[in-house]
Amino acid sequence: MVTMIVYKRIQNCKRQGMNISEVSRALELSRNSVRKYYSMTEQEYRKYLFKLSTRGRRFERFRREITELYAANPPGTVTAASAYDVLEERHKSLPGNERTFRNYIR
Repeated sequence: MVTMIVYKRIQNCKRQGMNISEVSRALELSRNSVRKYYSMTEQEYRKYLFKLSTRGRRFERFRREITELYAANPPGTVTAASAYDVLEERHKSLPGNERTFRNYIR
């Protein structure tokens, strides 16, 4: 995701007649990123930002249980991997993998 400033730079380059490759080189962004934002209107970009900020969190329904697990143990003794294992034992299947869980914890 690029910031609004970078999005506006892409759009400015587009108005100047630069193609995707030229914009990519000028702003030192990947062509795929430039391609994504090159054709977006500002309204579409704002919708995209809103969608990213409101997306659901996979482990949110386990929040209380995770908090209790960390609170019941001394600080620094529970790793994300061990907390994931405890949840996996209790619930058999989880909505995401261990990496997703670590990102949620962070």
